[in-house]
Amino acid sequence: MLLYSRLSQTLFRWTILKRIQVDGMHYLSSLKSTPLMWRAKRTWCSGVALPDLSSNHRNVMALDKDRIRPIHANNAFVAPSASVIGAVDLAEKVVVWYGSVLRADFAEIVVSGFSVIEDNCVLTVVPPKRSGELKPINIGSWVVIESHSILQSCTIDSRTRIGAHSVIEPGAHIDMDCVILPHSVVSANQSIPTGEVWGGNPAKFIRKVDPDQVEDTIQQAENMFYFTKQHIVEFFPKGFAYIEKERLQTRLE
Repeated sequence: MLLYSRLSQTLFRWTILKRIQVDGMHYLSSLKSTPLMWRAKRTWCSGVALPDLSSNHRNVMALDKDRIRPIHANNAFVAPSASVIGAVDLAEKVVVWYGSVLRADFAEIVVSGFSVIEDNCVLTVVPPKRSGELKPINIGSWVVIESHSILQSCTIDSRTRIGAHSVIEPGAHIDMDCVILPHSVVSANQSIPTGEVWGGNPAKFIRKVDPDQVEDTIQQAENMFYFTKQHIVEFFPKGFAYIEKERLQTRLE
């Protein structure tokens, strides 16, 4: 039975590849979403990805019966495997790379223009206290948050770099033109002044920032956005028109 299943899948993939050579993308767009098709697609290591099956993951999601929705500029890039959930506001030319999660269920997450959230980062907001005070995340412009970092209800001002595998605890405020070294932990409610380098666990002042470091942060943030154009082509994106469609359907109901 197992041998028959493998032979069937191999024959199915061979048939599709032959049809691609003949009919091109017209045939790909007509394929139906079936479990066998998902299995065949996931086992391909090269070649053309299927437009309708390039990902079973939804990268932009609303909460509370569609009342809490992400807002993002048309040219913001959200990778197919990332998750932007709830009251998230992505400004012009923001980049959210693969595997990152931005979950805004208790307060807002605001990311300003040209900021970059690299792979596998987690940005979450903590529940409000009894006073009802909300604790959002505010990220300025030209901010680079390197991979595997965790941010909770904090403020990161413009032109700041957060090193890989860092943790920014709730209430922390990192001012403009700062650098947090990799594997650092910025304690809760810690305030870091403008133009300083901090590192360690808990993070402590190390030295003043060099002007070249600030320029490197700005340049990397801008380069990352223009680099996303190559990734957009790879995934046959359908854009975010489906979000507007669902909003209209909800109003009609």
